Amino acid sequence: MKTISMFNNKGGVSKTTTTYALGWMLAQRGRKVLMVDADSQSNLTGAVASDNDWSVEYLYETYGDLYTSLKPVFQGGVIPLSPARCFNVSGNPDLYLLPGHVRFSEYEVQIGVAQELSNTLSSMRNVPGSLPELIAITARDVGADVVIIDLSPSLSSTNKNLLMSSDFFIVPATPDYYSLQAIQSLARVLPQWQRWATRYVDDLVEDDSAYHYVARNPAFLGMILQKYRPRGGAPTRGFQAWLDRISESCRDVLVPSLGEAGLLMPKEYYEKVRDSSGLDYTMCMIPDYNTMIPRAQENNRPVIGLTDEMLEHKGIVLDAGKEKLAEFQGLYESLALLVEAAIDRV
Repeated sequence: MKTISMFNNKGGVSKTTTTYALGWMLAQRGRKVLMVDADSQSNLTGAVASDNDWSVEYLYETYGDLYTSLKPVFQGGVIPLSPARCFNVSGNPDLYLLPGHVRFSEYEVQIGVAQELSNTLSSMRNVPGSLPELIAITARDVGADVVIIDLSPSLSSTNKNLLMSSDFFIVPATPDYYSLQAIQSLARVLPQWQRWATRYVDDLVEDDSAYHYVARNPAFLGMILQKYRPRGGAPTRGFQAWLDRISESCRDVLVPSLGEAGLLMPKEYYEKVRDSSGLDYTMCMIPDYNTMIPRAQENNRPVIGLTDEMLEHKGIVLDAGKEKLAEFQGLYESLALLVEAAIDRV
């Protein structure tokens, strides 16, 4: 089982959309995938769950979620964690969701304190390792070989915990000034997180916790640049200028910093990445979905999971929609191939 965190401390970069579509494509290609909604806004849970048949309340009553499943640990009990009962995504039998919950953010303070003081406060030693442990036992329960975690857009203790216990991470970004700032911020923060994880594990010389935290030095798989407007099959000039600036910042600022922290893949992997997108360290470039987003929302599917009938068009409009859908499916298939290349080489 390999775990991939989808992370950027800037919001609105399509982390959730990418998690859903990538999970869908990997499952279609024969992988068994568990998606984890670790953002308390629970947008991934809302995108997957269908309110046409039953309410969100029914979802939480019937299935597990991060908040409820971790209660035994955060209430100070010694009850062993059990796998969360996952939601099997409609239309894709090898794709599962561990739902998020708005109250998951209530654990943030405890997680932060535990990660700084658990070496001295034995009562909190179970907290840091409980998050990745729950995900691991849940993944084993459904037989998943790939886990994709949709993290919140923040530099929180929860994100630090889950990212540093992952095997890989992907950074979605959009062509704008704030994404450029976020890339530069990650260049400073992620090495700090790596040093914290190493120090945390090393300091627990006598680790008597029930759930051991394991730092994995996650490898950067690359960026996904998206939400730009194309013209003639390529980004418009204004969008291309921002795409180039963000790619250059990733190459010149983020990657050297990650390299010093030991958070990179081998060089030959990034050569495949460039061959796929044409930009350094960019796994793929995904244009704006435009009118396909409402169709995806109505059918509780990612855009690449839409069928011709779901497009609800006729004639030449349907032909144009099918052509656009095939384009998006091709982009995500290329993305899935890169992810599989990384997973299979480890």
